[in-house]
Amino acid sequence: MNYLLDTDTYVYYLNENENIRQKFLELEPTQIFISIPTISELYFGAYNSQRIESNIQKIKKLLKSIEIASSSLKVAEHFGKIKANLKKEGAIISDFDILIASYAMANDLTLVTNNEEHFNRIQNLKVENWLE
Repeated sequence: MNYLLDTDTYVYYLNENENIRQKFLELEPTQIFISIPTISELYFGAYNSQRIESNIQKIKKLLKSIEIASSSLKVAEHFGKIKANLKKEGAIISDFDILIASYAMANDLTLVTNNEEHFNRIQNLKVENWLE
């Protein structure tokens, strides 16, 4: 199985959470992916922090060891469908969360997040929480 990690999971990893680090060790590097929206959120967090340079270096080091999930028109189509469905259900979540879920679905990846409450609203999205 291959995994797309949500931003919160990467933050746990960068902050050396033992559960998340153990999962990284159990998997092949080719099984773990990151999306462009997640990279964007990580950079925002770094530039918004007290330790900008240190956090940017952590992100750059991380990006050398993992795959970036493919962006395609399928991602855009999933985004439109998911957002429309959530709007109809009155259960809308942030666009970045929808976009991250769209990357997971378009690339047939299981999304790893601690934010299950939001992502479980999305039909047919495979979700795991590695903190449990």
